[in-house]
Formats: sequence, structure tokens, C-alpha cells
Amino acid sequence: MGTRREWKKKGVREFFTSPELELSASDLISENLTLKAKLAQVTAKQELVLSTIRIFGFQIHYKRLPSSGAKEKILTAIKTASDSIPLSECLSAIGLSAARYHNWLKREVKCLP
Repeated sequence: MGTRREWKKKGVREFFTSPELELSASDLISENLTLKAKLAQVTAKQELVLSTIRIFGFQIHYKRLPSSGAKEKILTAIKTASDSIPLSECLSAIGLSAARYHNWLKREVKCLP
């Protein structure tokens, strides 16, 4: 029996749907933009943590960085990540204190070793 004849004979059956399918196009676009922003934040934090691990190993606390190049790499990674997430969250993610971060920035600006 064809679908059309079946529907005529039995009527349209009830079905369940996902609430997301009932959203308007503008609601879906808004949700998509929100999710993209969250993804950008998570990606930025992940990249920051990975670059820190590559430089320091697994723990940054109480470690000295002998080279200014390593400090520059960390500062660059923090700057990149802070475009997407707050600075305090960046520093917390890698375990770097705000005081140490600002000290590194001052030294970089003054071109001190």
C-alpha cells in the first residue's frame, strides 16, 4: 500500500521530535554563535596549556626559566589565548601567578635579561 493511501486511510500518526527542531532559524543561529565562542575559548585554553607543557614539562610552579626565549614563548601563548578567554583564566590554566606574569612583561618591555 502506498504512503498516501495509508495516511488517508489511517490518518497521520503522532510522533515525537527533538525540542531543538522546534527552534526558529534565528534561535539556531544564536545558539550556533554561542557554541562557536565557547569552542574558541576551550581551544585557546587547550593551546595555552599544551604550549606551556612543551616548554616547562608538567609543572610550572617554582620553576625558573633560564632563557628569555622560553619566557617569550609563554607570553606569546598567553597573549594569543587572552584574545578568547580572560587573562586570569589563562594564568590559572597554566599555574602562573599574576605577579610573575607582570614581572615578565615588565622585563620584556625594558629588554632586561
